[in-house]
Amino acid sequence: MIMKNSSSFFCKFFTLLEVITAIAILSLGLAGLFQLSISGQLKVANAVEKYNASHRLALACEYILLQKDEISEIPEEFFPYLDEYQLDISWEDVEDLPEDFQDQVGQLPLRSCTIELVNRKTSKVEAKIILERLGYDSKEETTQGGAR
Repeated sequence: MIMKNSSSFFCKFFTLLEVITAIAILSLGLAGLFQLSISGQLKVANAVEKYNASHRLALACEYILLQKDEISEIPEEFFPYLDEYQLDISWEDVEDLPEDFQDQVGQLPLRSCTIELVNRKTSKVEAKIILERLGYDSKEETTQGGAR
């Protein structure tokens, strides 16, 4: 009878092997949770960087589109990020237009503006966009030249 009670006494508690196994499984689960947390934070940081670069590039595009002339620089009062970023702005004629759109009387030329947002610290291009717009300044030269 005493034997029965002593065996039932030992059956009420976990063995050392069961406790170690449970701790190992719990630690694997926590390690996976920490890894997911860290990768999530990195993805959020990358998304914030991409958003900031896109926003700064959008500011540059808005300023360029609102200007009448083709510009190569944006004043710091309109783009206050010039200490961190450099804007590379280049203009060129759009090529490979269909024949119907070329050499029409009074037609304004289609110009392409490439804007690159370059990080000054890493010299890496963070964002790039190509805008196409009509070249208004060349139309005025044609009109003024024809009026003389």
